[in-house]
Amino acid sequence: PSNGPDEFSLVGDSQLICIDDNKWSNSPPQCKVVKCEYPVVEHGRMVSGIKNKYSYQATVLFECLPGFYLNGSNPVFCGGNSTWEPEMPKCIRGFKPTYPTKPPVSKYPGYPEPSDRLTLEDFEELGIILATNYSAL
Repeated sequence: PSNGPDEFSLVGDSQLICIDDNKWSNSPPQCKVVKCEYPVVEHGRMVSGIKNKYSYQATVLFECLPGFYLNGSNPVFCGGNSTWEPEMPKCIRGFKPTYPTKPPVSKYPGYPEPSDRLTLEDFEELGIILATNYSAL
């Protein structure tokens, strides 16, 4: 969807500095029309950034419908080449798989030995596990 004239955007560094050997610090910016397509994520919906037109650096945020989980970058923004960056996320059916990020806190799950030193990170991880298991009930 599009309403009104297309806007020109300054794409690139807005400030250049003359450095050694009479060179500029970067390539000069360009004034150009940047238009990204209306963003759609199958089995998902936009939760912020909703508008009629998407020009340079417009940002959108998605969430997935119940029974799906988000895989990929969120949010995404309209880049200088009229493409969404990074690549659009996908909504995948099911629940997001979880993978252990570190070995168990103890040889006896649920019963740390007195000699085991627990860190704040261990308690945070245990809290997340308990909260996850509790919400599944």
